[in-house]
Amino acid sequence: MQSRSRSAPHRCLIAAGLCLALALAAPARAQEIPQIPAFLPGIDQVPATQAMPLDGTWLISSIRKKIRI
Repeated sequence: MQSRSRSAPHRCLIAAGLCLALALAAPARAQEIPQIPAFLPGIDQVPATQAMPLDGTWLISSIRKKIRI
């Protein structure tokens, strides 16, 4: 029996199917991120200081949340 290699379009369809399967499975894993409470001081417990380069609004890309420092 002669061995045949798969054609380029067939390989692309297989790769696309694998990507789709992984993309559909990813949201289920993202929901499993544990929620850890933070013991941070409130705004009234921290004295005001001069603005620093770190201050501003930042996007945490891995969880698509914005935080303000």
